Amino acid sequence: MTAIVNGLEQEYGAEVTAEFLDATTPENKQKIQTEFGFKTHGLVIYDGDGELLQKLDGHLLKEPEIRGALQEILAQGEGGS
Repeated sequence: MTAIVNGLEQEYGAEVTAEFLDATTPENKQKIQTEFGFKTHGLVIYDGDGELLQKLDGHLLKEPEIRGALQEILAQGEGGS
């Protein structure tokens, strides 16, 4: 998933930034479970103001799922549905 997200970050430039949490540290394990509601891994998308827009639970998310979620959110920001 890291390579996919990094590629999207490069593709979209300043419109998309990524932050990765190390899911093996105790602090991040707790955050992933309590704040995000994931068992171990997932993808969280926020807007520029820090508002949560979408969460995708899972360790093996594929590019079409990630790209689709991002494009859906970007379309909403452009006045799409």
